[in-house]
Amino acid sequence: MSKEDIQQEINILAEASTKLYNRLLWGLEKITNVKGYLVLPDLEYIKYAENSIPIDIPTHDICKENFGTNDQGEDTYLCACGKPHIKHLSIVKYDNPKLDFKYIILGTQCIKTTIDFLHKTGEIHHLKTKLLCWYSNIMSESKKYKNNACFSCGEYNIPKKTDYKKEYKKYWCKKCVGLGGKVQCISCGKLRFYMDSPTTKEPMLYCRDCFYNHHIEKISFRQKKKDCLALS
Repeated sequence: MSKEDIQQEINILAEASTKLYNRLLWGLEKITNVKGYLVLPDLEYIKYAENSIPIDIPTHDICKENFGTNDQGEDTYLCACGKPHIKHLSIVKYDNPKLDFKYIILGTQCIKTTIDFLHKTGEIHHLKTKLLCWYSNIMSESKKYKNNACFSCGEYNIPKKTDYKKEYKKYWCKKCVGLGGKVQCISCGKLRFYMDSPTTKEPMLYCRDCFYNHHIEKISFRQKKKDCLALS
């Protein structure tokens, strides 16, 4: 996207912000002393976190306005808009040598409402696409904390806090399970009966053909479990 196109979007955003109120733009202006419509295009999405700041991001480099208390007087994180509506920590980077911080925490809800705000203009395509990408990443990352990965397809489709009556449902998601308790081979995808290995007494991951195929690199159940339940 050319500088002219970016400037045109900023101009449209500036005009829109005079007609429609957006809490995030207002909050960004308050903590940076720069118009929110100028800050938003320069933000770079860095990382998603669940309940705490990642160790590779120094706390002193985060905007002080992101730390506060909730209605119960408990210490908590605040969105750039000033509200404690943080369900997930979405951390963005903002390079401005005049400021004493490098990172800002945004609330998922504020990102969503800002996307809706941009959508109303109908002309800020690049910036809207950028925020939609952020939102998609946030939803994808948050899913990893709520669900476990399927042994077969690798997608995070297996809810963690569920009491499964069938053992295989802990490791294979619904779309990778067939009738009669059959599960997909993690190599070829062929359905076969779920059973334990007669030697290791652990669930078998491969169908008979793949198990005896020496050209296929195998992984143990323990290693697969460790990989798929890494965020448990």
